[in-house]
Amino acid sequence: MAAFDSAFVTGAGGFIGRHLVAALLAENVRVVALMLPGEPVPAEWGDAVRTVTGDVRRLRELEEDIGRVDVIFHLAAIVSDWGAQDEHVATTVGGTEQAIELALVWDAHFIVTTSVCAYASRLATGDISEKTPIGSVSSPYEFCKQEQERVTRKAVGIQRLKGTIVRPGNVYGVGSGPWVNTMLEMMRQGRPVMIGSGDWDAGLCHVHNLVALLLAIPGSGCTGGDIFNAADGFGVTWNTYLHRLAEAAGLEPPASVNRTLARCSGWPLEVLGRLAGRVERPAMTRQLYRLMGGPNRFAIDKAKQCLGYRPQFGFEEAMQELAGHFGTTPREPTGPWIWVTGAASGLGRHLVGQLLQKGRCVLATDQDLAALEQSASADCWPARRVQCAALDVGVRKQWQDLLAQQCANGRTFSHLLNVAGIIRPGYSFENTARDVGVQVKVNFTGTLNGCDTLLPHLEQHGSGHIINIGSLASFGPVPGVVGYTVSKSAVRTFSNGLAMDLELAGSPVKVSLVCPDLVATPMLDHQLEYGDHARIVFSGDRVLSIEEVCSAILGHVWNEQPMEFALPAGRALMARFMGMYPRLSLLGAKRLEDKGRRSLDAYRNGAQGPETHRKP
Repeated sequence: MAAFDSAFVTGAGGFIGRHLVAALLAENVRVVALMLPGEPVPAEWGDAVRTVTGDVRRLRELEEDIGRVDVIFHLAAIVSDWGAQDEHVATTVGGTEQAIELALVWDAHFIVTTSVCAYASRLATGDISEKTPIGSVSSPYEFCKQEQERVTRKAVGIQRLKGTIVRPGNVYGVGSGPWVNTMLEMMRQGRPVMIGSGDWDAGLCHVHNLVALLLAIPGSGCTGGDIFNAADGFGVTWNTYLHRLAEAAGLEPPASVNRTLARCSGWPLEVLGRLAGRVERPAMTRQLYRLMGGPNRFAIDKAKQCLGYRPQFGFEEAMQELAGHFGTTPREPTGPWIWVTGAASGLGRHLVGQLLQKGRCVLATDQDLAALEQSASADCWPARRVQCAALDVGVRKQWQDLLAQQCANGRTFSHLLNVAGIIRPGYSFENTARDVGVQVKVNFTGTLNGCDTLLPHLEQHGSGHIINIGSLASFGPVPGVVGYTVSKSAVRTFSNGLAMDLELAGSPVKVSLVCPDLVATPMLDHQLEYGDHARIVFSGDRVLSIEEVCSAILGHVWNEQPMEFALPAGRALMARFMGMYPRLSLLGAKRLEDKGRRSLDAYRNGAQGPETHRKP
């Protein structure tokens, strides 16, 4: 049941508005919808929605017709990166000011959807959170989105408005204009719709997920001008999305335009278009390049923490919904599968999600099957392209039995990602042989078993790639976590040696070792329980995010197949050098102890340290 009884929705007849109204009705909320003159009222509303026809720029004149409500969802705006700025300002900003006045009169909670375009020139740069400063604008749309937020925050600060700002990503789903209908029409015309390879995060937000976030705001107490990104958080690339969209509509794969050409042509085409008085937008604009020409990983941690938001509608479900809408049948998964260990949490879990969004089929394994299945449900892993299986990596027979079962079902594998790992901090003189042995069993023996089991299978099928996860601790002993460094040093020696032997033997199978510094995973939290044993581990300037490590694995390592790759580069160089000279390493450890202790204390006190990125 919703935390409010009544709502007024502007832009109710639009793509997002129709879905929001449907969700409000399902929650038994009394809805008043603003419709444009002549705009058809959706038949499914029936008599359940009271409609008011009028202009968003003159909402105050409709005050009596609308009537007092608890919440105003303000969606109405001009959605285009082209056109006269005065017209954009009058409708988008003027309408926002009018809606704010109504909210103040009724003491209603004002929830406005702006856009990630408010970040403007900060787009296409990678990770973007609500703390990312807004950039310089290139279009009337970007300008007005920033202005909507400015007038909202001003009213919150001066007039005590109860206001919340939502910045949706690229909203898609059945009925989406820009990201479904327009894309498909361009594909039908044979026009390019993808920029470059498109192998970067598209920053998508399914309309069902956006609506879920909007409904979580009333009653949350977030009324002080709080800003929330709205995105799926699944990491779907433009390449994956546009290819799956074309498939869902029964069209040929999408064409692409050169990335450099797209980046350089936006501004000149805009200038020429305005000089010529063009009514239609140019084929490329700076705003379009910002949205599609580079990675946009919109963080949703704040919405998760403050609103309890979790994306409920997965990418596979979205594609099935679109296929049903277009009357097509999704193709069954084909091609080899990817085997991932340690998939219930942390890096393994994120890798599975990313692989699925790239259209791959995954065998996700973990010793804790219940936790694995819970992760699969929470992350909406599509059952048709992922199988979850229990596996104790330290037991060779379990590997062999599982591979035999998979082969009996007709599956083949092209990649093995040995991710499973544990850490038990402790001084080597008190860290028992059993504790060290457990780490060796999982981290080293598990890797050994995986390589031993999958290697003949990969060679039999003529190609393959094994990616083993080491650590910067692979390069030499680290005080306080010697057992862990023993296991990871063995992984490094074995992995590199195996890669050399295979290369010399002319094998078609490649082996890569990835050695990251401390990563924001549950393993990090586990180390907080062990005094200050892990102080050296926490001595870096920042903790790596799961996203950037995953990006390196599925990007450079996947494509280039290096024998060894370590990150970040500076810490890796230091680890390699100090690993060669134990006495020098000891001196360095003494210098890093205090810094590591401060970081540990910050984590234990609830802080996340300098430049730390976490993934729940």
